[in-house]
Amino acid sequence: MSIGDAVAFAIHEGAKIRRKSHVNIIWIRYFDPDSDKEFRMHEINPCEGTWVPFFIAKTPNNNLIPWTPSAEDLSARDWCWF
Repeated sequence: MSIGDAVAFAIHEGAKIRRKSHVNIIWIRYFDPDSDKEFRMHEINPCEGTWVPFFIAKTPNNNLIPWTPSAEDLSARDWCWF
């Protein structure tokens, strides 16, 4: 599956996606701070501004980090969802 298909599926169906060759990322998913049912954001010191949706990745040591695709990710055809 291409990254375009995987990202569209993540956004519209709420699926978790990943590349079969990723070793440092367990999954990637679309995160909308205003409507997400699985995760919530809590600001200790709120600041002015609006949170916008973004992609998060779960690492093997259980950290959730912002995710931006690499050039290799963009051209890869080994994307899958689960």
